[in-house]
Amino acid sequence: MTTILIIDQIKKDRIIAEAVLGSLYNIKSFSCPRSAVSSLGDLDCFKVAVILADAKTVNCNDDLEAIKKMLPAACLVLADSQKNIENNDKNTCSRKQEQEYYVYKPYISTALLKTIRQASSAHLAKNELLCHSLPSRGALIAPDIIGSGQLFDKLRERINLYAGSSAPVLILGESGTGKELAASAIHKYSGRISKKYIPIDCAAMPKELVESNLFGTTKGAYTDATDKKGAFEAAKGGTVFLDEIAELQQEMQAKFLRVLESKKGCRLGSHEQHSYDFRLVSATNSNLYGNKNFRPELLHRINTLVLRMPPLREHKCDIADLADLFIRRSGKTKVMDVQALKKLESWDWPGNVRELRNIVKRAIVLSAKEKVIRSSHIEIDRHETYRQGSLF
Repeated sequence: MTTILIIDQIKKDRIIAEAVLGSLYNIKSFSCPRSAVSSLGDLDCFKVAVILADAKTVNCNDDLEAIKKMLPAACLVLADSQKNIENNDKNTCSRKQEQEYYVYKPYISTALLKTIRQASSAHLAKNELLCHSLPSRGALIAPDIIGSGQLFDKLRERINLYAGSSAPVLILGESGTGKELAASAIHKYSGRISKKYIPIDCAAMPKELVESNLFGTTKGAYTDATDKKGAFEAAKGGTVFLDEIAELQQEMQAKFLRVLESKKGCRLGSHEQHSYDFRLVSATNSNLYGNKNFRPELLHRINTLVLRMPPLREHKCDIADLADLFIRRSGKTKVMDVQALKKLESWDWPGNVRELRNIVKRAIVLSAKEKVIRSSHIEIDRHETYRQGSLF
């Protein structure tokens, strides 16, 4: 769960902020910057999204320097009276050229929640920039995969380890869990980053085009055929990602197996052997183990390294962050209220993150010009209402 750091010497204001934000975020509350600094070593600094600081408590810019150095991805929200903020009073901690977020005291719960959500969304973008600039830090691997806690720490650790290898990777997971994001991250943080990353969706590819797309074609192989490299040849030192590999027909599985064994193959319509140099990453939402339609010898070739993507029902604590991300990507300035989030968290998400993304998109449209997405805007098809055609 995303962490909010509260620094405020006024106990009453700390209690109000904790009550408003406590159901949505992990709260760490302190009466002064010094006590906050002494406790930061126990936190994952990249999970602290927002520092909510009372302007008088932090007193001057120097009070925040140590905290900001330890929390490079966190966004600062300054709290003070409307008069002080609007007048840019010199007695407050005014860093207007660097900070974008202010909230008035006394707190109004809706305004506080809205500001914190905006700052938290900005934190995701800021964290992503830091991840791109520091790719060697295991904790920063795959920032596009939104997830917190030990489960995702281990997942990112695996991605980091697998990126350093050239062995084939098999990614397992239900539809919508982010298998393609994991495959892309494995390539991105590997030594093959300067080479091509070629994703192929085996389920979406017509059977008659599978061979030509993977192996390439020779002019005259069939009507309108031209000399064209296939994915295996075009990768040339890069990565080929075969999504839904279980959909490969058995004839193609046998040919693919020979490629993995010899690292060579022929274009369609030619007997000339081409050498291949690619790293294979595969993914499936099917159970390949014991699957009679999938050759066991091929399975043993592609599952040297295995990565499992957790379904959303196993990390519902990340729903708020994911919803914020989808709202931000829509370009709308909206926030989701507590009841709407509770409604999202009550669902088991058979469609996982993809289903959540679509429901949030729908809520953005249904909320129209309202700035707050409410429970009534969250339409989850619990009883297949849409399929039955009885929405209205």
